[in-house]
Amino acid sequence: MPLNTVDPTTLGLRPSECEFARRQAGRELSDLEWAVLSVLWSEHCAYKHSRALLSRLPREGERVLAGPGAGAGVLDIGEGWAVAAKVESHNHPSAVEPLQGAATGIGGIMRDVLSMGARPAAFLDSLRFGMPGTGRTDYLLRGVVAGIAHYGNCVGVPTVGGDLYFHPSYERNPLVNAMCVGFLRHEQLRDSAASGEGNRFLLLGARTGRDGIGGAAFASVTLREDAAEDRPRVQVGDPFLGKLLIEATLEILACEPVVAIQDLGAGGLAGALIEMCAKGGVGAEVWLERVPLRAADLAPAEILLSESQERMLLLLPPASIPAAQATAQRLGIIAAEVGEVRADGEIAVTMGGELLSRLSAAIYAEAPMAPLAPASGNADAPVPAEPQGGDARSALLALLARPNLSSRAGIYGTYDQDVGLRTVVRPGLDAAVLRAAPGAPGVAVAVDQTPRYCERSARIGASLAVCEAARNVAARGAVPIGLTNCLNLGSPERPEAARELVDVVDGIAEAANELGIPVTGGNVSLYNESGGLAIVPTPVIGMIGHLPDPERAIGVGSPIPGMRVLLLGQPADRLAGSEFAELAGVQPAAPAPPDYPALRAVLNLLPAAGAAGEIALAHDVADGGLLVALAEIVLHTGLGVSVNLAEATPRYLFGEPSALFIAVTGDPGAVLLRAAALGVRVKEIGEVTQSAQLVVGMPTEPLWSLERAQLQRAVGRDLL
Repeated sequence: MPLNTVDPTTLGLRPSECEFARRQAGRELSDLEWAVLSVLWSEHCAYKHSRALLSRLPREGERVLAGPGAGAGVLDIGEGWAVAAKVESHNHPSAVEPLQGAATGIGGIMRDVLSMGARPAAFLDSLRFGMPGTGRTDYLLRGVVAGIAHYGNCVGVPTVGGDLYFHPSYERNPLVNAMCVGFLRHEQLRDSAASGEGNRFLLLGARTGRDGIGGAAFASVTLREDAAEDRPRVQVGDPFLGKLLIEATLEILACEPVVAIQDLGAGGLAGALIEMCAKGGVGAEVWLERVPLRAADLAPAEILLSESQERMLLLLPPASIPAAQATAQRLGIIAAEVGEVRADGEIAVTMGGELLSRLSAAIYAEAPMAPLAPASGNADAPVPAEPQGGDARSALLALLARPNLSSRAGIYGTYDQDVGLRTVVRPGLDAAVLRAAPGAPGVAVAVDQTPRYCERSARIGASLAVCEAARNVAARGAVPIGLTNCLNLGSPERPEAARELVDVVDGIAEAANELGIPVTGGNVSLYNESGGLAIVPTPVIGMIGHLPDPERAIGVGSPIPGMRVLLLGQPADRLAGSEFAELAGVQPAAPAPPDYPALRAVLNLLPAAGAAGEIALAHDVADGGLLVALAEIVLHTGLGVSVNLAEATPRYLFGEPSALFIAVTGDPGAVLLRAAALGVRVKEIGEVTQSAQLVVGMPTEPLWSLERAQLQRAVGRDLL
């Protein structure tokens, strides 16, 4: 077996980690072993700084079929159906090569869902960039949107939701978080734990090339100033092959006795195979000469660690391999036997009969924890005096024209939203709605987070992100049943960023516990900083809401003129942290903490009222406040809204409460009775009108109106 000839610290391993590995192995490691270890012990793969913290998140729930540690979380949605969902980051690759970085982020998260036995049904994306209008931001935005559209549209999976925010801290470190949702029957649920001595590993999909080598390690350090030099570490996606891979994988899973399955993502073949073996407590013999290659001169480490896309690793009994290969060949997919299970727990890598490496799977899989030294104290900004008075009409138009409140229609309009025939409600307002199959249960899905809140308080901002995502699905009449998250932060080696990481996890745990929503998994993306500038903490929340009958979701039908407009829940009690406060130039401040009792009450009301057909449309009051939410309804429906508001204070009009919805109903009496029984505050404020305008009457201002065309000009800036 080859000996060590390189200093492993040059591969990114700490001296203490090298000593730990030597003690565990009882010998010096080979160059190949150090290369694999440097990737699998990277932050991106091993979660060295966050693993212990994540145990604080609630994971149990009556609907949870698979949770953290699985390829994707899986939730029971009734009638034998389940939904798989996960969100992950592809930040550094998108900063270097936005089109392929975003495209392969979409492809990678799709395979995570596929690895659970689910058919991918929808994508959502959460995007963060520097302020628009700069050459770099506009270039990155166009490239990322093109990459998402390219992969999603070509692979035949609709993109049905997402969110987009701009902030100066993302100038050099854009965030591209991709979420995938898939459906499966309970009996189709799969695991990744390898077992059965002599069972064979089948590598399915694309040939292995040099693209993406070192991708996991690249994602585990801060971006260099000359980040363009890292382009070779960015993978290249092939969505048409991805579509064939979906069909081949699902057919093999349906027809053959597959023991375990794992997608090839971070760490490539080595990462997938070692994770499968470590989870099952077994080892493997790997035959590198059998791996199909795009370049004949790849070195053993390159074959093991390449992150070439569109590849899955299946474990089957030897007798089932020929049938699986025949299925793959019929669908135009390569399928090669590349190894077999060993009972001794060792990963033995050979090439042409020569033993190149032999090390315990447990050593590869059990990276030592890295020390986390968070700064002490509470970093929440103080609550300043609030602005008073002003022209509400002018303020509304100014808010709608701000980058973080302007229309995203030009972006989501580039995505295919209907392919696959599972989309019941398209993107544009709150959550999208999907059906598992005709006549089957469905889900409402959303992804959300407001950077402005986390900039002021990482803990409160994280808890508000959970609340906002829950409100999004509740606006469709769905019950929130599970969440997946992607925690994007700076370097955990800095005490301030370590403090933010702790606070973000605590904020999510608090809100998830208060609302009874289990965390089914997710991703942690650290080291998002460059040139001394770190991003603001960005805990993106993907939420799944259960709908027994998606065809009766709130918003499936359209409101009609004459319907009444109600406010459900608790109005804002302050402006701190709001978009209006920033517009007014008020000192930055921490947002108000969530009002959990009020939110729980309205989260109970909306699904019940929606199922009874009592609410035609609902929309949560969030960024920009009440007047912005009313304007968004006008823009979305093409109808008008005429309201008389009892208060005209900035807090009432532009505050961003955690538990307030606008509801449109043809039966206000039924909603009022239901609200009274559940303890929800209700106020009737107006009606839907035929003409597409927002008409507002307030005690301290004359009646005023804004035509839809005026509002559209305000929000219609060209983001692409």
